[in-house]
Amino acid sequence: MCSEGKYLEGDAKSEKRAAIFIGPGVRNCVPTRLVAAAREAGDAASTWLITCAFNYDAHSAEFNKLGRIPVLKARMNADLAYGG
Repeated sequence: MCSEGKYLEGDAKSEKRAAIFIGPGVRNCVPTRLVAAAREAGDAASTWLITCAFNYDAHSAEFNKLGRIPVLKARMNADLAYGG
């Protein structure tokens, strides 16, 4: 887990936490990394895990939840890897 964000949910405005994981810069993001990040998010009492990676392998594409932690996958554009 690289970071965390907090947000308000519902009419009661209860505060929730979302864990943020940023995947590898060159390689595919593999399920073992997602499982480790989801476990860490669960230990930190997060409600969601948001992952960001340039590419996910085929098995990671099917990884949507670990226990009670839903996993949202964001695909970053390759131009973010370029300098300047």
